Amino acid sequence: MTIALPDHLQPAEATTTAPALRWTGIATTVAESRSARLALDGHASALCVELWPALVGGRLVVRGPGGLAAPWLHAALDEPNGLLLHDGEGVPVTLALLPWTTGTRIERAYEQRYLGHPRLIEVLRARGTTMEVRPAPIG
Repeated sequence: MTIALPDHLQPAEATTTAPALRWTGIATTVAESRSARLALDGHASALCVELWPALVGGRLVVRGPGGLAAPWLHAALDEPNGLLLHDGEGVPVTLALLPWTTGTRIERAYEQRYLGHPRLIEVLRARGTTMEVRPAPIG
């Protein structure tokens, strides 16, 4: 699902004060929400997509609809820098495609996180689109 960004949304200013602690809080909040919104070229005018997040061993991972042919996935592979839209700001992030196999911690995390969710089957079938979301390097 592609959604438009508000005109006022701009990237958050990166700071060096407690970035790891801030990222941990953001990642946890996003994973608990069952919905992550990303702007995929690092700009508020970018393709914006809603993805399915999970927290696995302290790492934020996302999956999305459309399988391997999904436009959002190709945009993220072409330009791995983006904005994680969180609490009215864009947090600069980088994305990395993750390998998957059934039975991994990532698979188990998604099975547990989305158990009972109406889109569970779609979320599990999207395993080939699993990407790790990391805070963008400062500077």
